[in-house]
Amino acid sequence: MTQACLAHSYRRYSDAYASGGVSQDAEELSMKPKREALADNSVTIGHRYAHLFQQIVNARAAAELDNWDGNGASAVTSLTANAAFTLSTAFPQSLPVPLVQAEPTGEITFEWYKDRRHVAVIAVDGQFVRWSAIAGTDAPRSGAEPYLRVLPGAALDVVREVLG
Repeated sequence: MTQACLAHSYRRYSDAYASGGVSQDAEELSMKPKREALADNSVTIGHRYAHLFQQIVNARAAAELDNWDGNGASAVTSLTANAAFTLSTAFPQSLPVPLVQAEPTGEITFEWYKDRRHVAVIAVDGQFVRWSAIAGTDAPRSGAEPYLRVLPGAALDVVREVLG
């Protein structure tokens, strides 16, 4: 996928990164993760972000309207898509690219599967980041934190545990 294609799709479905600030500096900071991801033309990193961003765009497009699943599902909002874009740039390069899906709750999820007994999911809706994981025979773990435009350390820890 070319950067032009990704940029076009990004603008259509995400409206731009959400920002609580109104100054020029706030605007610059809110666009920095996208700019840095798109500026990397390497095959490994640039392709990684293009693939991840395209999955988010596709999830948003598939769930753009309420009742998108025929069972009363909530639409994925531009706020949720923006949060997913921002959060995705915080995933370490050492993690495999996750599967991205829209959920009936209106969230976008990032899912990693090692096998059927090792699964980690991070969900974002623009207000909260939630995570859950199954790692072998250990008890399932989960948590939630307010969405503060960063990846919570506890969420990253469970993904690493599952994939480790």
